[in-house]
Amino acid sequence: MSLATEIIWHEVFDDDTEGYFITSTGTSTGWNLSQGTFLDLTLVNSVTLINPTNMKAGGRYTLIARQDPTGSRVMSWDTVYLFPGGIAPVLSTAVNSVDIMEFRCDGIYMYGVANYSFS
Repeated sequence: MSLATEIIWHEVFDDDTEGYFITSTGTSTGWNLSQGTFLDLTLVNSVTLINPTNMKAGGRYTLIARQDPTGSRVMSWDTVYLFPGGIAPVLSTAVNSVDIMEFRCDGIYMYGVANYSFS
């Protein structure tokens, strides 16, 4: 995790999937995959999700991106995040909107698909 990230809460879920919740407080944030396969990220400003640390081949990871009560936050993706057709997802920007990204990892790249605008 970068210094621009504040850890809010850490929990082990019933299915033994570790995860943690953070709020983006700077312009970049990281994802230490050794701390969990689940990340719930609240955006309080536009942010770049930098390359994660501790990737494992065969890993399955979930990112929930939440807009704060202001909304209009944008997320950029670092180089190891790859998406279908080479097109990175554009998050929903409505106030308090929720998007979920699922990733599979080959140890080098994070292959992701996005689901938008949960309500």
